[in-house]
Amino acid sequence: MALKELVANRILKEILVPICKSGEWKVLILDKTTTRVVSACCRMHDVLATGITLVEAIEKRREPLPNMEAVYIISPTESSVKKLIEDLDSTNDALYMGAHIFFSHACPQPLMNRIASAKIAKRKIRTLKEADIAFLPYESSVFHLDCPDALLEFYTPGSTKIDVLQLVPLQVASLCAFLGQYPDVRYRGAHHRTKELAVSIQTKLDDYKSENKSLGSNQGVCELIILDRGFDVISPILHELTYQAMIQDLLPIENDVYRYHADTQGGTREKEAILDESDELWVEYRHQHIAQVSQLASKQLQAFLEAKKLKKLDASKASVKEIHRLIQKAPQYQEELERYSRHIYLAGDCMGQYQETIKELCIVEQDLVIGSDSQGDAIADPMQRIMNTVFDRKISVLDKLRILALYISIKGGVEQEDYARLMQHAEIPSEDRKTVRNLQHLGAKIFKESGKKSKELNWKKRSTDGKYEVSRWTPRFQDVVEFTIANTLDDSLYPYLKDRKDRTKRPTTSTQPSLAVGSAGGGSSSGAPASVRWQWTKPADKPTAEVCSPLLPTLIYKYE
Repeated sequence: MALKELVANRILKEILVPICKSGEWKVLILDKTTTRVVSACCRMHDVLATGITLVEAIEKRREPLPNMEAVYIISPTESSVKKLIEDLDSTNDALYMGAHIFFSHACPQPLMNRIASAKIAKRKIRTLKEADIAFLPYESSVFHLDCPDALLEFYTPGSTKIDVLQLVPLQVASLCAFLGQYPDVRYRGAHHRTKELAVSIQTKLDDYKSENKSLGSNQGVCELIILDRGFDVISPILHELTYQAMIQDLLPIENDVYRYHADTQGGTREKEAILDESDELWVEYRHQHIAQVSQLASKQLQAFLEAKKLKKLDASKASVKEIHRLIQKAPQYQEELERYSRHIYLAGDCMGQYQETIKELCIVEQDLVIGSDSQGDAIADPMQRIMNTVFDRKISVLDKLRILALYISIKGGVEQEDYARLMQHAEIPSEDRKTVRNLQHLGAKIFKESGKKSKELNWKKRSTDGKYEVSRWTPRFQDVVEFTIANTLDDSLYPYLKDRKDRTKRPTTSTQPSLAVGSAGGGSSSGAPASVRWQWTKPADKPTAEVCSPLLPTLIYKYE
């Protein structure tokens, strides 16, 4: 079952349905964090169908409903617990007749003590449990921890505000408990804070295990690997040309919603594309290369028209306006036709942006990191290869910085004087020149004199035959996961915190092997992963995988 469905079942069937079984209407109270979780997994119709009559935010002023009980699904934070206690306080007008409280993860003891000391807590509280849903399901096999400041806190030199080291272990342990897992924890040893994080996660997992001795006992071997960004600083810099990543990178997306103007029979209209798993075409297209999506969307539209005995369109004429004409003639197929229209427009917009702005950039990027051109000829002089790009005033500062960061990374660093000259000749504004320099905090070697580079895995040499010229690079993340699956991930570089479990053990169920991967902090400024695509050719008997573009740290759940 998909992760979103599992979380929805926890909320609807395990929390709301049992509480509302008496037939009496209840009020559902959420905070900002749990609102995002519930919204990601449940439709309002399904929530109301359980017996909930009203959904409200704990942060807002609410009308008293003294004859009705409330179900609280909230995170155990200072602010949410303070609001909860205010609701329970007898000195205020009675907001609700009683309270069923479900925390997203384990509540710290000081906050529990404050709840217990509330004047009429014992009389008002009907239920007090942990729901273990302190993570945000993003796709069917992908989650993130909704920590947009994780990168800044984790890597800023001398940072004293390391909230991520307190919150993330709670969230990860909550996720493992939700999945019924007690994993072997290991970490990339090259960064000291990955061990700190691994130890904190292990402590929280041990707390869960002490309360539930059977945790993970019937699940076979599961591994949780903590990675930092330093194991591969190249992949996030490259332009990624799969559909989902291009949309996030090149188009004005906000909360997975794309607003655009399209020509229709009635003139130009603003339309809205919601990019989530309720759209079957989005699920099918999102991890495919943009070249494939452009062709596939038109072919599938033609097949649909043929199946429904509607007028066929030439692929070149499959525009929003043409599809709108078909909708007028066959309104019973409006939903399906608009879905095709949406993706034809989106793919076309991506391709337009690509052709106009980044096509040549992508070729230069790939040549640099692969070390050869699409014909297999070695790039003898990387500087010569990038000169036309970094000295071109039509190229944006951001894209110049991408090229310079890649060049310096593959060179293994440059001298301080050479760095200054590169920035000057590329006309990088002074305030932006620190951008590439700061990559050294993530583990990139920017300057020759900045010390020895940490030892790393022997990365796989992969053929680029049959790959698109602009998509030849394979993220290092794939190597890490493949090594993990094959039990060949170097223990000296990725050590275990504890002795490994018996690796000959197999699940007692008939479940197919699988691999789920998430990213704490996400891969974009919104906290959501910028791309959750990962493709590789796998044998039929090997685990399947769906992977977040990793920011920090990355979590790998491996079931054998």
